[in-house]
Amino acid sequence: MANLVDFLKRAGSHGLFVVVTGDSVPETGGYNNLLPTDPNFVYPNIYYLTQGGVNAYSKFWTDLVTGLAGLNAPFDTVLGWEVQNEIAFGTNVPPRSLNTGMITTGNGKTYDLSNSASRQAMMDDNLVYFIDQVRNAIVKVDPTALVTASFPTPGNQYSTALGLTIRTYPAICVLNRRLYRPTSISRPWDHFSAD
Repeated sequence: MANLVDFLKRAGSHGLFVVVTGDSVPETGGYNNLLPTDPNFVYPNIYYLTQGGVNAYSKFWTDLVTGLAGLNAPFDTVLGWEVQNEIAFGTNVPPRSLNTGMITTGNGKTYDLSNSASRQAMMDDNLVYFIDQVRNAIVKVDPTALVTASFPTPGNQYSTALGLTIRTYPAICVLNRRLYRPTSISRPWDHFSAD
């Protein structure tokens, strides 16, 4: 955490702003212990569709922002907190891969998996719920925080969310959509030129 504080101070000394981006919760810290042991929810869907996933992310972000505040991190350098880099639902794992039955998700609602509109509502409703709950955890520590999330562009090689209608406007301040070249899977640095 001290390294992140140092980075924020260095960025601020050069007049730069930083978006602190999460890419899942760490394996240490007990966050994954909050996840349910239910075969109907598999990674990555377990994070966005269960209360345990919401709790894991909320606890992680609360711990991170509280820890940074305790180290006097310059929050005026933080442009925003990105709760998850490229949120996407896995379409080939439960519950998205299931076509029968009813399922109750983290937001407390029950959805009919045999109905495509209900499956879409499950994703839409829980995505808003997930982001809203994690955002609330962050603003309890940093009340002026700008909170964001990013999504992969549907149809590219990174997207597992083909056909996902994203309606997150009630929950987040900024919506960040990633754009990639339509090539085979490549290394991140292949997306940038030396110019």
